[in-house]
Amino acid sequence: MKRSLLPEYLDFEQKAKKGLEIAGSWPVKRLNRLSDMLLADDGDIHAEMEFGHKDRVLYVSGKVTATLKVTCQRCLNPMDLPLETEFSLALIHDESRADQLPEGYEPLLLENDEAMSVPHLLEDELLLAMPLVPVHAEDCSDYLKQQEVRQKAEQVQHETEKEKQNPFAVLKDLI
Repeated sequence: MKRSLLPEYLDFEQKAKKGLEIAGSWPVKRLNRLSDMLLADDGDIHAEMEFGHKDRVLYVSGKVTATLKVTCQRCLNPMDLPLETEFSLALIHDESRADQLPEGYEPLLLENDEAMSVPHLLEDELLLAMPLVPVHAEDCSDYLKQQEVRQKAEQVQHETEKEKQNPFAVLKDLI
């Protein structure tokens, strides 16, 4: 599978009949619903998708991953939220067929014979995978302590560099 920029639109039904596999990325800033929920919309989402047919079911399945910049709702500090989700969607033309799908498939209703938006589908999957309340994996007090230690270390390093730059700093040790 070649990894590049994902196509914006594909005929899912046609690709499933042919058994196409694609992999690629899409900029987070071009996913409006998702980027509105983030602190920063830099970076990309990455996806692998397989279109195929099995047991008279046309399907698209795959995996989408991203690391999103959000606010921890416990400590209100920025955090990276790694997300990875897998999906298996059966392509259907009629909602009544949704109840007849084999186990493991969610229905994806195809409207008309139009091409569907790949980024929109992947954005839907990421939105479903996002926690309602994002928080740091570790205790936030540990996170805050790490930040404090890091800031103090940077301050000490900065002061040490200032002393090294001062040609009279050696005289301070003589007194």
